[in-house]
Amino acid sequence: MTHNRRKRIYLNTPTQRSIILGFCLVPTITLIGGFVAIAYYCTRLTTEAMAAGVDLPSVAGLLTTTAVFVVIAGATTVFQAVAHSHRIAGPLVHILTFLREWAKGDRGERLHLRKNDYLRDLADELNQFLDTLQGEDGRTSVDAGDDESAAEQGELVAVESGQHEAVETDPTHEG
Repeated sequence: MTHNRRKRIYLNTPTQRSIILGFCLVPTITLIGGFVAIAYYCTRLTTEAMAAGVDLPSVAGLLTTTAVFVVIAGATTVFQAVAHSHRIAGPLVHILTFLREWAKGDRGERLHLRKNDYLRDLADELNQFLDTLQGEDGRTSVDAGDDESAAEQGELVAVESGQHEAVETDPTHEG
């Protein structure tokens, strides 16, 4: 069984950076803020306990446990953000590459994304759109064109470039 895994961490750095920052910024600030508040109150509690002549050895354990929790929760948040950024940026890179190849004339394949990737709906709609563009003869309407519209386009280009001669036609005149 082969695994279809990406080899690189960053596939589309600006997009992934934005996604990761969006996933991590608020939770990380919240975790750090919570830790600072707990550390502040643990310090106050220890100071008050020392002034009262009471020993509170569990406060250091509480602060250490909180610090470990903040580090694990932060690392989990970053890991999840990177994983989700892959599920967005990876398909985005794949779709863009597919469209560039399709525009160059490589129209034999359809767009396929991995099972857990996001943007699968976009890929399915894009495939349906390309199927609509591509006629039953295997050529796209862009490739095939219709002779009349090609002739009209040729005339339009000639007129725009000034190469078209003005010819008066008389509808009553035959010939």
